[in-house]
Amino acid sequence: MLSLCFDFYFIKFCFVILLPLWNYFTLILITRLLIFPESTAALHITSHSIPASVDGSNRSQAVTLDCRYAFDGSDLKLVVRWFHNDSPEPIYQWIPEPDVRYIGELIRPYFDVDYQVPGGDRFSKYRALRLLGRLPVTLSGNYTCVISSIAATVDHRGLMVVYGKCLFFC
Repeated sequence: MLSLCFDFYFIKFCFVILLPLWNYFTLILITRLLIFPESTAALHITSHSIPASVDGSNRSQAVTLDCRYAFDGSDLKLVVRWFHNDSPEPIYQWIPEPDVRYIGELIRPYFDVDYQVPGGDRFSKYRALRLLGRLPVTLSGNYTCVISSIAATVDHRGLMVVYGKCLFFC
């Protein structure tokens, strides 16, 4: 039997730990660290592409924001999300299983729904945003890609400035 005591705001707390129970929880903790080590998470971002500046007046330009990641297929529940500035609602979300996508109102008029990442597999084909047409300056801002699974969450943030032709006071 093991007893632990500590003081918290002038109150003494004591716990009695039965050694067999303590060994059971120690075994669970060690097993969890061996199966899901935090420092060697299988999910990680390998590269990213968020253009620093974009000519919004160029109608024929396609702008692609991409977050490449490595994903261990044994992990579960992969979700790819993109955020604009500090909005809590994603502007884009893709869940590979069951292959469901959500496109937010901010980018919906410019979003290329047919675009798939070249060479992408079933866990990466819709990870990128491709925007078409004349982009408004309101699309300027910080873009964050968040890739998450049950075992880990990783993200990358980049600033994209959309500029256009000056019409007044130039």
